[in-house]
Amino acid sequence: MAEDCNEKFDFEFMKWILLDGRSNKYVKQYKAVIKKYPDKTIVIKNQKQLNHYMKQIN
Repeated sequence: MAEDCNEKFDFEFMKWILLDGRSNKYVKQYKAVIKKYPDKTIVIKNQKQLNHYMKQIN
């Protein structure tokens, strides 16, 4: 999160996470970003990976 940027978690954002953001168009874009910036991208696929990552950064 950028400095002076307020976080926002509302219905529109939740809908995008659960439904709209998972279309083929966006999946292809995500994969392209991951491929282009592998050193700057972290993909967490499940709770175990999230827990492991959180332990590493704390």
